[in-house]
Amino acid sequence: TMLAGYGAAQIMPGPLFSIASFLGMAHAGPLGAAVATVAIFLPGLALVYAIAPLWEGLRRDRRIMAGLAGANAAVVGLIAAAWATMISPAGIETVWDAAISALGLAALRAGRAPLLLTALAVATAGAGVSALI
Repeated sequence: TMLAGYGAAQIMPGPLFSIASFLGMAHAGPLGAAVATVAIFLPGLALVYAIAPLWEGLRRDRRIMAGLAGANAAVVGLIAAAWATMISPAGIETVWDAAISALGLAALRAGRAPLLLTALAVATAGAGVSALI
């Protein structure tokens, strides 16, 4: 369920936090989805409203900006670690899976293919290969 939610969240616009709603729904229905959504967004929104009046001053502090750049790099590293330890082993089982994934990534990196269209094409290709094998 976690991998299905993560995959769905990856093709949705906006923050990856939408996976909280998915998991809340999977675990406890609509009320669980509502509670999970509020719980994941409320701390960030509270922080934004608390810091917004101070933001212009904080933007001029090089240490603060360096810390934000470091936090961004840490998030990228966590996503890469999740892909390497959970997603890749669970989803790439054959050379065909690897080839389809590589083609999808290449299409996205080229910047010409829309994300949703690429996700649908990769899913269709994967389902087609699974049906043939």
